Amino acid sequence: MSSSIKRLAARLRWHACAGAMMVCGGLLLGALKRSGGVKKRAAQSLGISFRSFRYRLEKLGLDDDPGLPE
Repeated sequence: MSSSIKRLAARLRWHACAGAMMVCGGLLLGALKRSGGVKKRAAQSLGISFRSFRYRLEKLGLDDDPGLPE
């Protein structure tokens, strides 16, 4: 495979990943809005665990909860 095709394939994978992250972020934020900001209810409405919901928010940089101080 030529280097230009490899670069194009890598770029397409990145765009697909970025698009999926935007869709995922939109789903998470929509569920959070519908639940009145209650993360546990938002997670339940999406059929995922609370921990998974929190992890996904954090991974996408959407979690504004600083957590407990160390």
